[in-house]
Amino acid sequence: MSRPVYRDASARAVFPFASKFAVSIFVMDYFQLERTGDLTNASLFYFEDPFNAIRHMSNLWVGSSVTKYMPKHPVLVSQRRGATKLSGFIGGDCGGLVVSTKARAVIEKLCPKQKIEYFTCALHSKEGEVLSSDYCIINPLGGFDALDEKYSKVNRADDGKILSIETAVLDPKKVETAPHLFRLKQESTTLIVSSKLVDALVEAGIGNLFLRPLSQPPVHRPSGPIAVYSAVDKAGDRKTKKWLWLECREGDQLFASKKIGGTTLPDIIGNDLGAWVVAKRVTKLLGDLEYRDVTIVDRAGNLVAGYVTVHPHPLDAFAGPASVVFYESEGTVRSNLRPVLDPAKLKGAPPVFSLTHVAGTILVSDAIVKKLAKLTNFVATPLHG
Repeated sequence: MSRPVYRDASARAVFPFASKFAVSIFVMDYFQLERTGDLTNASLFYFEDPFNAIRHMSNLWVGSSVTKYMPKHPVLVSQRRGATKLSGFIGGDCGGLVVSTKARAVIEKLCPKQKIEYFTCALHSKEGEVLSSDYCIINPLGGFDALDEKYSKVNRADDGKILSIETAVLDPKKVETAPHLFRLKQESTTLIVSSKLVDALVEAGIGNLFLRPLSQPPVHRPSGPIAVYSAVDKAGDRKTKKWLWLECREGDQLFASKKIGGTTLPDIIGNDLGAWVVAKRVTKLLGDLEYRDVTIVDRAGNLVAGYVTVHPHPLDAFAGPASVVFYESEGTVRSNLRPVLDPAKLKGAPPVFSLTHVAGTILVSDAIVKKLAKLTNFVATPLHG
């Protein structure tokens, strides 16, 4: 089952959180639902702009009704060749949510009075195979005001109207009456789910749920020494333009961007695909981990072998609530979110591992950092303990 995820765009890191810890670990009870699902799993069904035949498709992004525009039998087509694996939640790049009938039943049970549009749809592979007719498009209508505007980081127009939200902090009093699934009133493209709904979905076997944890106003400022581990930045050094940059993936083939980056192959190839891609010779420095062979397709279309993706064993070293946000001072929230490690849990930890509750983040010890320091395009950020 896929773990929920939080993607921090500023740090270009992926932070998956296990939903069963939504209540016990985090100080918040709500999450932002990412529509993309697991982008690192190329076998999963994924769609882009499937509603091009529907007029007023933008209604799906903002929570306006699309009943009179929706085709009688909508069909969603996978944008990935060979991607036929289905999950309870279907990832895609559009305004609506696509879920299985089982997931719909869970949502309907916990949101009986909420205004939500449901449209039964079929899923087809890129090759035209009918994969399932047992899915539906969900469109939660309207919006709910749960934002704490004092602590949230927002961009405003000259008249004070909120244009966009960079860091959303929820108001504890407002969420007392919040539904289990809703759009944020101040930014209706943002979908919020409660931990109760997340737990119910996971208990029903619904996978591919990727979530961004949302915090409540600060109580105190986390502090502590710098831990002896650093988080790998899979994007590498974005300032050095000569390095090859990967922009998409199909199976075990990773394709270079023709617009971003250069043509030089470094020891570690940067990307936003959630994969740590390293040259095979680097594995000698990392030790006994799981590695999967991949083929790089460079800008000219040439196939380049000799690279692997790294998949370390997970370890519970997560410090819980302190990891959600760093606070500059009482009442001031920083937008750069990073996980915080629990020093007690680091005793006996291996030199390379991924966090159990932040599984997309790969951590390397100081000893490994020293070994990798001379490699081209290696970037890692020390974490707080």
